[in-house]
Order: sequence, then structure tokens, then C-alpha cells
Amino acid sequence: MSSYFGLLDEVVTWLRNQNVEEAVARSYVAATFNALGSTAQARAADGFAKLVTDHSTPGGLLNEQAFRELKAAGWTTRIS
Repeated sequence: MSSYFGLLDEVVTWLRNQNVEEAVARSYVAATFNALGSTAQARAADGFAKLVTDHSTPGGLLNEQAFRELKAAGWTTRIS
């Protein structure tokens, strides 16, 4: 579970580096990840791979690119 909160902290740090006030960044990140968790729970029967597709920006921008780069860097294989 610490890796989850570590990821949230890294996102907050990135937002702070983009001149977002820390309290605003923490609130935004918490709300966003809470919503994503709720979506995962509500749509678990769909499978998480489908959620990856459904939450990727068409044309390979941003979300899809971020996941593709994390996967290429071996991030996803470090879990197993």
C-alpha cells in the first residue's frame, strides 16, 4: 500500500513543481485517485485491461502515452 501513497506523493510533487499550491494539489490528487478507485470497483467485472483502454486518450496522447512509457520502462513487470 505504501507504493500507492508514494505514487500519489510523486504526483503531488510534480504538480507543486508546476506551481500548483500543495494543499490544492493534495486535494486534487486524492479526489482523482478516489474516483479512479470507485470506477475500478464499479467496473471490476469488465477487467482492468478494458479500463486501461477506456481511460486512454484516443490517438495516443497523455494517459495512453504515460502507460506505454511506464510499461516500456519495465514498471509493470516489477510487480510480479
